[in-house]
Amino acid sequence: MDRRQHLMGRSVFSLVLVLALVVAACGGTGAEDSTTTSPASEETTTTTAAPDTTTTTEAMSRIFDTGYGEPVEIPEIPQATYVWGVHGMESLAVIGVEPVAYSNRFEAVPPWFGIDWPNAVALGQPPAVENLVALQPDLLISDEGNDIVTIEELAPILTLRANSYQDTIDQLRIIGQVYGNEEAAEAFIADFEAKLAETQAQIDTGGEAPRIMIVYPGVEPGVLGMWLDSSFIGSLLEALGADMALKLDELAGDDLAGDNANRATSFGLVQLGLEKIIDVDPDALFVLGSPPEDLIAELEGIAAWDTITAVQNGEVYGFDRDLWSRSRGPIAMGLILEEARYALYPDVFDPPSTP
Repeated sequence: MDRRQHLMGRSVFSLVLVLALVVAACGGTGAEDSTTTSPASEETTTTTAAPDTTTTTEAMSRIFDTGYGEPVEIPEIPQATYVWGVHGMESLAVIGVEPVAYSNRFEAVPPWFGIDWPNAVALGQPPAVENLVALQPDLLISDEGNDIVTIEELAPILTLRANSYQDTIDQLRIIGQVYGNEEAAEAFIADFEAKLAETQAQIDTGGEAPRIMIVYPGVEPGVLGMWLDSSFIGSLLEALGADMALKLDELAGDDLAGDNANRATSFGLVQLGLEKIIDVDPDALFVLGSPPEDLIAELEGIAAWDTITAVQNGEVYGFDRDLWSRSRGPIAMGLILEEARYALYPDVFDPPSTP
């Protein structure tokens, strides 16, 4: 197997610089993950209209609309935020806000943050209402799909969902406006966009983009989750010059059987048998797992494994599923960019550094 098969680098992406600036310029408490028992637990991604930008009206009215959930009025800068989902946690970390509490599948701050929140309380999913009430939050930030019924009356709810990397950028910008720290948000966005532009300027696919297939463990044995071009990861990989082998507009027949029609159009993914890899025959195969080595070992048992172009070329790579699939926040976005560009173009880019 290729020496790069188990690429698991953890670049800090320049978050350290951004956070250093933020800590100096900003402070305060405000707030987390998004894998739930709802469809969001299938690492949901979909294609929808771009979110509206934040609108600030006269006097004290501040109405924010991410394009998901209802527009929400947040009259003042929040001082006690509860956040449910890694996406929201990452956005708060970027602008230097520590929540009073958070929920995610890890029950901790994910390691790729590179920071800790010593005063934030880790709550379960869903959080116990009495525990949240005791913290008196003045804003709730939640990934779309979380079961917020029991807590939605406690405070205004700002809903997040990234269906593309541009959604992540747009929603980080809104978070910066909510907390009055647009400078930190814009600095991070500028850094990411500069790195993306630098990458695009240096890549040369020779007129033929590599066909990429991205898979992760499915809902049952013998089945894989497969990301489409209409997903968050798909949008980022295609921005890096890759060609997503599975495209929403090209799915037909058995690919859309059962729940797959809804998964594809609503979430940017399908669940199909292992043999689909043989049918697609990608140039490169990105395997997501926790850890990915377990799924790679399972895939190596496919009868025709050695006939796959990606296998023959040594272009099978393992990545952290939590980082690549279960966040879609700004920190993950930057780290994925660095890991993916090295996997795709190892002769051009250095491997990501390990913190």
